[in-house]
Amino acid sequence: KTRRSVLFVNSPDGGSFDSLPFRLAVLYLQRLGIEPEPDPADPKSFRLGKARLRPLEPTDGAYVGAATGEFQTLLDFKCPDHFTRYSFSQVLSGQIPAGSFRDKIILIGMNTPSVLDERVTPFRRNHLGVEVQALTVNQLLRHALEGERQLQHWSSWLEDAWLLLWCLIGGAIGYHVRSPWRFG
Repeated sequence: KTRRSVLFVNSPDGGSFDSLPFRLAVLYLQRLGIEPEPDPADPKSFRLGKARLRPLEPTDGAYVGAATGEFQTLLDFKCPDHFTRYSFSQVLSGQIPAGSFRDKIILIGMNTPSVLDERVTPFRRNHLGVEVQALTVNQLLRHALEGERQLQHWSSWLEDAWLLLWCLIGGAIGYHVRSPWRFG
């Protein structure tokens, strides 16, 4: 399932390669005077507008042991179910309402079954690849402009404590329900 998105990859020679959603979000934000900048509190993170973005680490939550060599972020899927779509023929024939593209980020993609650009996400089995890109752009803009926080996960000790608590609760309930002394 697609639950995370790569924002950029750092190459061994010191260069950086941005993903399409990250590049589009940064270009849009630059028009508003917002630039990515280092986070003085955490050298692995960076600031983008009101957001502090930190990479997914190989020890984070359910992603222990996952390949996290790139700067990845978890997707929150807090986005409209359907984006406005126009067909290529509508664009060429001038059937698009005036101003529809003004101050918008436009992604062009294919949605034909022969291309098979579909991703399984927690919400749908057939999310189009271009929609996943749009979800990522939307999430980055919400973080930068509205200050929404990235998805958080618990530390390992807190996850272990939570698991132990529920094991004890389950054991106590099982002991109470199946107690041999109850029927005596």
